[in-house]
This record gives sequence, C-alpha cells and structure tokens, in this order.
Amino acid sequence: MPLWSIVPTWFDIERRFSQSMGYQPGASFQRSPTNEPVSTLQLNLRRISNIRTAFIRAEWQAARRLGRRFADIDIASIINDLIDVVSQMAMIVAGSTLVGGAIGAGIGFGFFGIGALPSGAAGAAIGLEVSTWILAILGLASIAEFFVDGLPQIFDHYVRGIKVAWEGTRGEPGLNPFGGDDPQVVDRTAYHIAQGHEEVVVLLLGAIVAYLTRGRGNASVLASEMQASSKGAKLGQWMLQHEEALRRHPDLQNAGPRRGALDKPESPPPPPPPNRRADEPEPKKPLGMAEHEVPCFNVSDKHLDRIPEFDRQLAGQEKGLVE
Repeated sequence: MPLWSIVPTWFDIERRFSQSMGYQPGASFQRSPTNEPVSTLQLNLRRISNIRTAFIRAEWQAARRLGRRFADIDIASIINDLIDVVSQMAMIVAGSTLVGGAIGAGIGFGFFGIGALPSGAAGAAIGLEVSTWILAILGLASIAEFFVDGLPQIFDHYVRGIKVAWEGTRGEPGLNPFGGDDPQVVDRTAYHIAQGHEEVVVLLLGAIVAYLTRGRGNASVLASEMQASSKGAKLGQWMLQHEEALRRHPDLQNAGPRRGALDKPESPPPPPPPNRRADEPEPKKPLGMAEHEVPCFNVSDKHLDRIPEFDRQLAGQEKGLVE
C-alpha cells in the first residue's frame, strides 16, 4: 500500500461525519431524548472548515518561523518539502482525533466531542504509527531511536489547536450576538498547529544530528538511504552540504523527548535535613529496632510464678526482632 494512501483528506473527514450523523435540519444545536443539547451536522462541518483553514495558515506560519530560526543553514531551500511532509503527517493526527473521537464524547451521536484529551497510551500508539510513516516517507528509518520518543508529546499542539477550533465554533452567525463564533478561532488554532509543525521539523533535524554524533552514523550512508525516497532525496543532499553547521547549531544539540504542555512537571528532590549539608551522604539506617531502656514494672506476690514464662516469651520476641 502506498504510504500516501493512508493520509485522510478533509473530504474523507467530512464524509465520515455526514455518514455517522445523517441529515439534520435546524440550527447549531438540537435536543437529545434526554433533553441535552447536541450539535448538528451543519455545526460540526463548520468546525471542520475552520480547522481546515487554520491548517492552511499554519503551513506558512511554520515556514516563516523556521526560516528565521535556521537562516544560517539555508533551510529555505528545503522548507517547502519539509512542511509538506509534516502537514500530511498532521492530517493523520487530525483524522484520528476527529473521526476517532479521541478528544471526548457527548456531541452528535456520542462522537466528536471535546470531553477529554487523548490518554497517554493513545498518544503513544498514534505517535509510533505516525513516526514510522514520516521516517519511511523521508527514508530516515535509521534515526528512529532518536525521533520516536519525542513525537507523541508534540501532538499536544495539534490536539490543543483542534480543541480550540471545536469549542470556538459554537453558534449561528448573526442570530445571537453573545453566542456566536470566536472571531479569533482560526488564528488561535493556526498558532497551535504551526507550533506543532515547527517542533516536528526541529525534532527531525535534531534526530539526524544525534544519529551522526551519538549514534556514530555516517552522513554519506544516510544520504544514500534517503535517495530512495522522492521526498528525502533533496533533504539528503542539503544535509551533506550543511553537515557541520547542523552539528554546531544550538537548537539541534538535544534530540530527546520534548516536554509537552500537558505533562506533569518532575517533582524536585526533597531538601536535606537541617542538620545535614546538601553534599553530605545520607546516613545508613540501622537494621532492626533500636534499643530502648524502660522502667521495670512491679509484680504482685500473687503472680510471682508467672515471671519465668514472661521472661521466656520476651526473649523469643527479642530474638525475632534481631533476626
């Protein structure tokens, strides 16, 4: 199966919505049998239209950011090819998010809502599939170990942008001056999508640098592997021309996973006790129970015959604690 055939189109997404929801006359919202508001097909199609417009704007926004960020290595000569591949990759994420109902439920026929963000397991699964796809398109399967782990966290930008567009498109234009669409919904969505595009390109270039440095790879061998791909051949020649500049670029020195906006920050280590310096090693904890001196109790004459049995049981307990 050709790799490009698995990329959904906007027409495919709209058709899936239409088939799932059917014809629904009326305004933006209708009432469910339980009297809860549910969005109509017309509203959902307008939401998809805004997301589509935002994707188009995000392409040139990401290209402009990357052009300024990597102007010293002439990224403008390959930026169109990179943005084209990254945009197609983002379409796979958008299709999985929208049609698969990965961002919640509760609108329409139980699909396509904005109830909750995708789980970590779902994001990792999508990330593995998409990373395999984009590396195969560019002929960069050799750098997979430096690329795959960082991709799922970047999907936060795409999911956040789709969520902004979905929630910002919410009313009938002109019918309710306080309940219409967010006038900045497309710009806000495009901002998040462009961030995702930019981070994917940086992660890709950083993975190439990591492969050539930490992975002890050879640029000529990697470029020859990329020649087999129509999308990767030009990138491979550009890499050979700017190999040293890529190795020295500060933004490409760490190809590890980027921390996403939704990830929990790592908790700092606990501070040392006030009576111990920070550089002083922690003392070893003693084994067993510490010995304590307690006052002896008095035994009445009536229970003097019980003392030997008490001493025997106490000795057994002490022996067990020591062992």
